[in-house]
Amino acid sequence: MFILSSCRGLAPLALSFVLLLSTVSCVPENPTSRSAVPAPPRAEVQTSGDAFLEGEETDGVRHVLTVLKSLQSPDRASRRVTFEFSDAEMNEYLAYSLRLLPRPGIRKLSIRLKPANAFSVRTVMDLMAIQKWHSWILPDAVKAIAGSQPVVEMEVKFDAHDGYGTFKLNSVGGLGGALPGDAALWVIQAIGLHQREYYDTRQPIPLPYGLSRIWTGQGSVSGDTGP
Repeated sequence: MFILSSCRGLAPLALSFVLLLSTVSCVPENPTSRSAVPAPPRAEVQTSGDAFLEGEETDGVRHVLTVLKSLQSPDRASRRVTFEFSDAEMNEYLAYSLRLLPRPGIRKLSIRLKPANAFSVRTVMDLMAIQKWHSWILPDAVKAIAGSQPVVEMEVKFDAHDGYGTFKLNSVGGLGGALPGDAALWVIQAIGLHQREYYDTRQPIPLPYGLSRIWTGQGSVSGDTGP
């Protein structure tokens, strides 16, 4: 779903607002890529939000990279930039980003975008690493299965306008109910604090690149830099 010190990115959402934020960030553009304009919509591509992709460079990845490059352009402040990414493009780019730039605490990630600033997340977290950061953070039932790389599912709502974003975790699934909502919030916070950008999920998170707002529709996420 955002992000980049020139390296802060732009994601619209995933393990939570912050994970998307932190994952879609700082991925170098492939120097062999010749794409100068956003790829056209690819309605025929039906990538399930339940699938974990391998992270290959695709047309969708190149589209996202083109938009990120535009947002970092030296003349960006003098013009308004808008974008729209589909579920498929976001999942392709999330996988590509994680392959090129692994993120602490996150192994795999996929999302399904919904209307009204909501999205579903499926993630494989690095529970062994998280346990080493803070031995108390995981319930005993989760520690017992940490080495099996179980899938965690989350339902998230977010609000991103006026240059800042916040999120609300509505529900947590998977792990046989072993990760209650309160513990999941602690895990998300720990992951955010271990990113190079150091995201404190207890506070509103600044949107990167001068983005003013981000919102979702059915199967899509959009954003702009404001008036």
